[in-house]
Amino acid sequence: MKYILITGTKDSGKSTTIQELCRQLKPNEVWKLEISNKDFKESNLEKSNVELIFNNVFVLRINDINILVVAGCPTEICTRIKDLLEICKILGLNISFAIIAKRYFERKKGFNTLEELSNSGIFIHEEMISKINNSDFLENNIWMDRIKRLKSIVQKNI
Repeated sequence: MKYILITGTKDSGKSTTIQELCRQLKPNEVWKLEISNKDFKESNLEKSNVELIFNNVFVLRINDINILVVAGCPTEICTRIKDLLEICKILGLNISFAIIAKRYFERKKGFNTLEELSNSGIFIHEEMISKINNSDFLENNIWMDRIKRLKSIVQKNI
Protein backbone atom coordinates (compact mmCIF):
# COMPACT_ATOMS: atom_id res chain seq x y z
CA MET A 1 0.00 0.00 0.00
CA LYS A 2 1.20 3.47 -0.88
CA TYR A 3 0.12 6.40 1.25
CA ILE A 4 0.10 10.16 1.59
CA LEU A 5 -0.27 12.19 4.77
CA ILE A 6 -2.23 15.38 5.25
CA THR A 7 -0.67 16.85 8.39
CA GLY A 8 -1.76 19.86 10.41
CA THR A 9 -2.96 21.18 13.73
CA LYS A 10 -6.48 20.87 15.09
CA ASP A 11 -8.92 22.73 12.81
CA SER A 12 -6.30 23.35 10.12
CA GLY A 13 -8.51 21.97 7.34
CA LYS A 14 -7.22 18.41 7.04
CA SER A 15 -10.64 16.82 6.69
CA THR A 16 -11.91 19.56 4.37
CA THR A 17 -8.81 19.13 2.19
CA ILE A 18 -9.35 15.37 2.05
CA GLN A 19 -13.03 15.79 1.19
CA GLU A 20 -12.23 18.09 -1.73
CA LEU A 21 -9.40 15.83 -2.90
CA CYS A 22 -11.79 12.87 -2.90
CA ARG A 23 -14.40 14.90 -4.79
CA GLN A 24 -11.79 15.80 -7.44
CA LEU A 25 -10.75 12.13 -7.78
CA LYS A 26 -14.34 11.26 -8.81
CA PRO A 27 -14.58 7.80 -7.21
CA ASN A 28 -16.86 5.13 -8.67
CA GLU A 29 -18.00 4.15 -5.17
CA VAL A 30 -17.68 5.49 -1.63
CA TRP A 31 -18.25 3.61 1.63
CA LYS A 32 -18.03 4.71 5.24
CA LEU A 33 -16.19 2.23 7.43
CA GLU A 34 -18.34 1.53 10.49
CA ILE A 35 -15.81 0.39 13.08
CA SER A 36 -16.69 -2.00 15.87
CA ASN A 37 -13.96 -1.56 18.46
CA LYS A 38 -15.56 -4.35 20.50
CA ASP A 39 -14.99 -6.91 17.75
CA PHE A 40 -13.40 -5.93 14.43
CA LYS A 41 -15.34 -8.75 12.74
CA GLU A 42 -18.53 -6.79 13.42
CA SER A 43 -17.25 -3.78 11.45
CA ASN A 44 -18.89 -3.12 8.10
CA LEU A 45 -19.13 -0.79 5.15
CA GLU A 46 -22.05 1.54 4.55
CA LYS A 47 -22.71 3.10 1.17
CA SER A 48 -21.82 6.80 1.27
CA ASN A 49 -20.76 9.68 -0.96
CA VAL A 50 -17.91 12.20 -1.12
CA GLU A 51 -20.05 14.96 0.40
CA LEU A 52 -20.10 12.99 3.67
CA ILE A 53 -16.33 12.53 3.88
CA PHE A 54 -15.39 14.34 7.06
CA ASN A 55 -13.66 13.33 10.32
CA ASN A 56 -14.13 9.61 9.81
CA VAL A 57 -12.90 6.62 7.81
CA PHE A 58 -13.97 5.84 4.25
CA VAL A 59 -13.07 3.56 1.38
CA LEU A 60 -13.13 4.86 -2.19
CA ARG A 61 -13.09 2.71 -5.27
CA ILE A 62 -11.55 4.24 -8.35
CA ASN A 63 -11.24 1.94 -11.37
CA ASP A 64 -11.12 -1.24 -9.23
CA ILE A 65 -8.56 0.27 -6.83
CA ASN A 66 -9.50 0.59 -3.15
CA ILE A 67 -8.30 3.70 -1.35
CA LEU A 68 -8.48 3.98 2.42
CA VAL A 69 -9.37 7.53 3.46
CA VAL A 70 -8.77 8.46 7.09
CA ALA A 71 -10.32 11.93 7.15
CA GLY A 72 -10.34 12.03 10.95
CA CYS A 73 -6.93 11.67 12.57
CA PRO A 74 -6.39 8.26 14.18
CA THR A 75 -6.14 9.94 17.59
CA GLU A 76 -9.49 11.68 17.02
CA ILE A 77 -11.35 8.57 15.90
CA CYS A 78 -9.54 6.49 18.56
CA THR A 79 -8.50 3.80 16.10
CA ARG A 80 -4.94 2.98 15.09
CA ILE A 81 -3.89 2.60 11.46
CA LYS A 82 -2.89 -1.03 12.02
CA ASP A 83 -6.41 -1.71 13.32
CA LEU A 84 -8.02 0.01 10.32
CA LEU A 85 -5.90 -2.12 7.98
CA GLU A 86 -6.85 -5.25 9.92
CA ILE A 87 -10.55 -4.35 9.61
CA CYS A 88 -10.14 -3.84 5.86
CA LYS A 89 -8.47 -7.24 5.61
CA ILE A 90 -11.32 -8.87 7.55
CA LEU A 91 -13.80 -7.21 5.15
CA GLY A 92 -11.87 -8.60 2.17
CA LEU A 93 -10.68 -5.21 0.98
CA ASN A 94 -7.33 -5.03 -0.76
CA ILE A 95 -6.19 -1.48 0.01
CA SER A 96 -3.76 -0.20 -2.63
CA PHE A 97 -3.51 3.40 -1.49
CA ALA A 98 -4.30 5.47 1.60
CA ILE A 99 -4.93 9.15 2.28
CA ILE A 100 -4.35 9.78 5.98
CA ALA A 101 -5.05 12.85 8.12
CA LYS A 102 -2.58 13.28 10.97
CA ARG A 103 -1.98 15.86 13.65
CA TYR A 104 1.52 17.36 13.87
CA PHE A 105 1.90 15.84 17.33
CA GLU A 106 0.12 12.70 18.46
CA ARG A 107 -0.22 13.07 22.20
CA LYS A 108 -2.56 10.16 22.80
CA LYS A 109 -0.86 7.23 24.48
CA GLY A 110 -0.34 4.19 22.25
CA PHE A 111 -0.64 6.07 18.95
CA ASN A 112 2.26 6.28 16.51
CA THR A 113 0.73 6.69 13.08
CA LEU A 114 4.06 7.26 11.31
CA GLU A 115 5.57 4.05 12.66
CA GLU A 116 2.47 2.01 11.84
CA LEU A 117 2.38 3.38 8.31
CA SER A 118 6.08 2.76 7.74
CA ASN A 119 5.51 -0.88 8.73
CA SER A 120 2.50 -1.19 6.40
CA GLY A 121 3.25 0.74 3.26
CA ILE A 122 5.29 3.02 1.07
CA PHE A 123 5.39 6.73 1.90
CA ILE A 124 4.67 8.92 -1.13
CA HIS A 125 4.06 12.45 0.12
CA GLU A 126 3.31 14.56 3.17
CA GLU A 127 1.34 17.76 2.78
CA MET A 128 1.72 20.00 5.81
CA ILE A 129 -1.21 22.35 5.86
CA SER A 130 -2.38 25.32 7.83
CA LYS A 131 -5.80 26.89 7.96
CA ILE A 132 -6.61 29.36 5.23
CA ASN A 133 -8.23 32.20 7.17
CA ASN A 134 -10.57 33.41 4.51
CA SER A 135 -14.32 32.86 4.25
CA ASP A 136 -13.98 32.21 0.52
CA PHE A 137 -10.98 29.89 0.87
CA LEU A 138 -12.30 27.74 -1.99
CA GLU A 139 -11.30 30.56 -4.34
CA ASN A 140 -7.89 31.02 -2.70
CA ASN A 141 -4.82 30.15 -4.82
CA ILE A 142 -3.16 28.32 -1.93
CA TRP A 143 -6.24 26.08 -1.61
CA MET A 144 -6.57 25.45 -5.34
CA ASP A 145 -2.84 24.68 -5.70
CA ARG A 146 -2.97 22.31 -2.71
CA ILE A 147 -5.85 20.29 -4.15
CA LYS A 148 -4.36 20.25 -7.65
CA ARG A 149 -0.98 19.04 -6.31
CA LEU A 150 -2.53 16.31 -4.15
CA LYS A 151 -4.81 15.12 -6.93
CA SER A 152 -1.84 14.82 -9.29
CA ILE A 153 0.18 12.86 -6.71
CA VAL A 154 -2.66 10.41 -6.05
CA GLN A 155 -3.45 9.90 -9.74
CA LYS A 156 0.23 9.16 -10.51
CA ASN A 157 0.37 6.55 -7.76
CA ILE A 158 -2.85 4.57 -8.09
